[in-house]
Amino acid sequence: MGGKQEFWTEARLKKGIIAFAIGIVIIIVATFGWWYWLNKPEGSTPPVLQRAIDEAEAKVKKNPSDLDARTLLVQLLIQDKQYDDAMIECKILLKSDKENELVYALMGVIEDEEGNDKAAIKNYQKAIDLGEKKKMSQLNPAIVESRFRMGKIFLDQKKYDNALLQFQLLADQNAMDADSRYFLGLTFLKMGAYDKAIEWEEAATRYVPDYYEAFYVLGQAYEKKGNKQKAIAAYEQALKAKSDYEEAQDALDKLK
Repeated sequence: MGGKQEFWTEARLKKGIIAFAIGIVIIIVATFGWWYWLNKPEGSTPPVLQRAIDEAEAKVKKNPSDLDARTLLVQLLIQDKQYDDAMIECKILLKSDKENELVYALMGVIEDEEGNDKAAIKNYQKAIDLGEKKKMSQLNPAIVESRFRMGKIFLDQKKYDNALLQFQLLADQNAMDADSRYFLGLTFLKMGAYDKAIEWEEAATRYVPDYYEAFYVLGQAYEKKGNKQKAIAAYEQALKAKSDYEEAQDALDKLK
């Protein structure tokens, strides 16, 4: 009768040590990757975006007359907050097509992001004027983006009538656009027209049932009107859609 065979043979011991070492390496690599993601330098370009920029730049370098590739490059540069380079590319695009409303809209975005309201509005308006000369202008993304962003600038500037005009045009052009309705409601709230604010925010939440910002503005309007119960209900809906919505939680706590 043979003796009991040992489990930890030399071969198994070596395999166990190797597997353990591989496991440690994987843990170290994963930990470092997670640490780097949490502590990467502020403003650094995400790898996926950088790869897209590199590819677009390569296409433009290979074929400088490829306007689609150059337009995509502009959009990617804006996304990466490389505004100066994006503006240079926009000016190159305009040399090929001075009537390109999308380029003017993108130039508006660049100026907008840099806080140059006057220049941004000028470019947005140019994009709208050019786009409206073309067929199906109400579906033109350059016009939609320009009106939306211009309306937000006017809202921040407290030029409420100008803001209402832009948001109303967007709402009229798209009967199911929740964002334009939300901003109409927000503008009316800031104007003190609470019934109008309620009307538009309720419309926004009908189209997007989890539109937590709209529920918050709705709660604000009801609170201003002195309707505590409806304000509470609106804030609760906002928190149901976004549980960590601090503004809604603070507003709710004050009413309870």
